[in-house]
Amino acid sequence: MPPSDDESQKRKRDDFTAATKRLLAERVGYLCSNPECRALTIGPRLGTEGSVNTGVAAHITAAASGPGAARFDPSLSPDERKHYTNGIWLCAVHAHQIDHDEKHFTTEKLRGWKQAAESFAAKQMASGASIVAPGVQRELIDELAQLSEALGLPKEDDFPRVREQVELAAQKHVEKFKSADGYPIHPVKLALRAESLFENRKSFDVDRLATAVSRLRKIKLVAPLGTGKSTTLIQLADGLIEQKLIPVVIPLAEWSVAGKDLLQWAASAHSFAGLSSSHLKFMAAHGEVVLLLDGLNELPDTGHTRLVQELKTLERDFPLLMLVVSTRRQASNIPVGEATIEIQKLSQDQQEEIAHSIRGEAGLIMLDHAWKTSGLRDLVSIPFYLSALLQLASQGQLPETKEEIVRALALKHESSWDRKEVVDQVLEGQHVVYLEYLAVEATSSRRPLSRRIARMSWFQRRRESLRKTAKSPGRLRLARCLKHLSGSTPSREMRQIRSAFSIISFRNGTPPTRSRDGS
Repeated sequence: MPPSDDESQKRKRDDFTAATKRLLAERVGYLCSNPECRALTIGPRLGTEGSVNTGVAAHITAAASGPGAARFDPSLSPDERKHYTNGIWLCAVHAHQIDHDEKHFTTEKLRGWKQAAESFAAKQMASGASIVAPGVQRELIDELAQLSEALGLPKEDDFPRVREQVELAAQKHVEKFKSADGYPIHPVKLALRAESLFENRKSFDVDRLATAVSRLRKIKLVAPLGTGKSTTLIQLADGLIEQKLIPVVIPLAEWSVAGKDLLQWAASAHSFAGLSSSHLKFMAAHGEVVLLLDGLNELPDTGHTRLVQELKTLERDFPLLMLVVSTRRQASNIPVGEATIEIQKLSQDQQEEIAHSIRGEAGLIMLDHAWKTSGLRDLVSIPFYLSALLQLASQGQLPETKEEIVRALALKHESSWDRKEVVDQVLEGQHVVYLEYLAVEATSSRRPLSRRIARMSWFQRRRESLRKTAKSPGRLRLARCLKHLSGSTPSREMRQIRSAFSIISFRNGTPPTRSRDGS
């Protein structure tokens, strides 16, 4: 029997995939996109586990031509018709309504609804409203049933089994970072603010951010050096685990020299032993994985290009993959995140909490001393500086100036053997002087210390001085190094210095060194 007209028409429809439907729903928090409705379209299944979804992924322009095809656009390709950009999430009532009154519900009106609904859902992140985080829908699991075989996984590696294995590995991986040297003894949850999402710029904490990752999808976590980006990223990983998501933490500086793609690098970590990048891809396709990429600013230009291209490929292959990237402000223009979240400095209460937890009453005395000292008052609101001051206080020292603390930080920096090797080879033991000068210049300026100013302001003068007094090959090499720094042509020495210290690109009020709790 030949197929009926209805069956033929159904086969020709460019329907959304299960992944696209989930993306449309999550981007608006499972709320109807009609601004006069905003009805919640998902809820718990009564009497058993799971959820009930009453929402509809509706086409803005029809999925097929023919009678009743509202707003059909013949210029679109099949892939464009079933793409996320051509969809809108609605309750069942309004999904039916827009298809029966296309003159009123125009393409422009529906696109406006969609944009406003996504903005509304993002603003809920800091409002205190409840956020729905449903599990993976059966439709998506069924649609990806053959994915395990396509990725070369064993037959027994179905979704529940792989999820359990990868989730456990991710938790172990996060614990490795928390137990590493440099992780704060007493981490606090810093205040966060979302740029351009909230008119009143209301602050929230990392727990709130964890519940909103599935809505925002791509996030840049921005702050000056030392403010706690790495620590906040690890705290976010803990929150994501509570949300039943799988955080995969990747320090970009380590990834950039490993010669592997992001998921290969993660799978090669000790915590993921017994798993492969295919297992991570399997979970990414199901919308369970959040990549936490730490230290975008530490990548060279070639690393930026490589990262952006790789993320584009991942986005195309795994549209439900979520992403959070930490970076300093000057690297925040790299196109790897749609929402930008700022990390705020420590409040006085947080400063007291950290000081007391680490040094007890002696820590509070040190903090009071810092508040009364003009050279230090603006530094203790930065976690890395505060930790360094507490360490000095434990040795019976109470520095009076920025120069003293910068000198101590530089000496602490070179205690790492890998950094010390580069320092000794390139700067001939003069790094403390260089860092001290540049740090004081930066923290004294009302504007960021630009690369050009940093190069020209002091290195050029130092180069001329060394030329006059150079009596050894080492000092001659240092003079050549400074010439490169004050010029515009990159050199191997210049790249080594920038990698070791990031001395050219730090911001106001921040030290020219790096630690895990403030990178």
